[in-house]
Amino acid sequence: MVDSTVSVIWDPPQHYNTFSLIIDRCDASVSCKRIVRSEDLHDHFNFTHYDEGWSPCTVYNLQLTGRAPTSGLQPITDEVYISNKSASCYISEGLILSVGLPLLALLLLGLLLLLCYTRRQSPFSISRVRSRLYSRLYSQERYQHPVHAAQLPQLIQERQAEEEPFCGEFQRLERLAIDTIQRRTDVAELPASRRRNRYKDIVPFDANRVTVTPYKVDGDREASDYINASFISDLHSGHPRKYIAAQGPGEETSPAFWSMVWQYKVRVVVMLTNLVEGCGYPSLKCALYWPDKVGDSRRFGDLEVQLFDSAEAPHYIVRKLDVTHKREGTSRVVVHIQFTSWRDRGVPVEPAQLVQLVQLTRVVGGQCGEERSEVEPPLVVHCSAGVGRTGTFICMDQLMRGLEAAGSGPHLDIFYTVYQLRRQRRYLVQTRAQYEYVYRCCQAALEGRQKKLSLTGGSVA
Repeated sequence: MVDSTVSVIWDPPQHYNTFSLIIDRCDASVSCKRIVRSEDLHDHFNFTHYDEGWSPCTVYNLQLTGRAPTSGLQPITDEVYISNKSASCYISEGLILSVGLPLLALLLLGLLLLLCYTRRQSPFSISRVRSRLYSRLYSQERYQHPVHAAQLPQLIQERQAEEEPFCGEFQRLERLAIDTIQRRTDVAELPASRRRNRYKDIVPFDANRVTVTPYKVDGDREASDYINASFISDLHSGHPRKYIAAQGPGEETSPAFWSMVWQYKVRVVVMLTNLVEGCGYPSLKCALYWPDKVGDSRRFGDLEVQLFDSAEAPHYIVRKLDVTHKREGTSRVVVHIQFTSWRDRGVPVEPAQLVQLVQLTRVVGGQCGEERSEVEPPLVVHCSAGVGRTGTFICMDQLMRGLEAAGSGPHLDIFYTVYQLRRQRRYLVQTRAQYEYVYRCCQAALEGRQKKLSLTGGSVA
C-alpha cells in the first residue's frame, strides 16, 4: 500500500485460476465501508485500486476467494488485514483511551466540585444572579397588564370562551416569576427547619420570613426560631407587615403558631382550609390548633387558648378566642374566621363568597381589641401550604383596597399584583383556576361598588 493506492498480489494455488476480491476500508472511528467487490478475476493474480478515502490511519480488510471450475475442488477463502498506520495513529488512540478519558472525568468532577463550592460559599447562587440579570433586562411592560374597569366584563367573557381561560396570561406570569424571582431560602433548608415544613418546596424566603421565640420539636438538639410563614407587604400603603402568610399548623408547630400570634399582637386569623379534605383518599390539611367546644381551653407552651364564642354561617365559622400568657398574666381576644367552602387548589363556587369574606375580615378587624397601637398588627392568613388559597385571599384584599383608595383610578392590574406577591412568597395564587377566579372576584367587587355608588350618585369610572 503506497499513499492512496492499494495493490494486492497473490500466488495462486495449483488448479485455482478464478478469483473474487472484496476490500473493506475502515477509518479511525472503526466505521467500515466496502470499496471493492471484484468478481471473476480469471488468470489475474494481482489487483490495484486507487482509494480516494485513504488516510494515514486507514486500515483494510481483504477477502480473497479462489475457485477451480475444472477440477471440482471446493472454493478456498483467505482474509488479510493490512494497515498503513504509523506510530502516531496508535499513540493518538492510546492517548484518547488511557489519558483523554481520565482527564475528561477529572475535569467533570472538578467542575462539579466547583459548582457545589460556589453554591455553598457565594452570597448569590447562579440562579439568583440570573434572576437579577433578567430583572434588569426585562422591560416594565413585562410586569404590567392593566385593565380598565369598564373593560373587565368583556375581557372575562372573551377569555372564558377559550378552552383554558387565562392560560396564556398565567403561563407568562409563571415564566416571569421563574426568570426573575430567585431568593435565598437557606434557613428553611436547615435540617431543623425541614422538620417544620409541611411541603418541602413551599418555604419562606430568608429576607421576609417570620421569626418566633425559639422552640423545639422532636429531633431537635437546639431550639429554632423558624416557622413556615412570610411577611407580606401592602402594595398600596407600603406597610411591610400587612399580612402573615403561613402554612397550616401541625401538631408540633401549633405552639409556635400561637407564639407568633402573641408576639406580633395578631387580632384576626383567617383560615381557608378544612382540617381534612379529599374524596375517597382524605388527607390532613391542618391540625386542630384551637379548643373544639365553647368553654374548653388548650395549653400551648406559655399560652392558654379558650374558645368562648362560635357562630356558623353557610360558608364560614367565626370563633372568638381568649389567649392568655400565663407567665405574663395578660390576655387578648383573637378572632378566628374559618372559610369552609374552598377546596385545595380549587376555588369557591361564587366570586361573591370571597368578596364577602374579605369585607367580613375587615369589619371584624376594625372591631377587635381595645388596645390600639401606632403600628397596625398583621393579619394572619393560612390554608394548608400557605400559598394558593392564602395568596388568592391576600390578592383580592389588595385589589379591593386599590379600588377603594381615593384617586386610584379605574384600572386594575391583577398580573402585576400577583407578581409582586410572589416576590414575597412562592406560588401565591398557585393555579390558573385561582388566577381566573381573582378576575371574576374583581368583577363582582366592581359590580357591588357600582351598585353602592349608584345609590349615592357616584360612579366608578
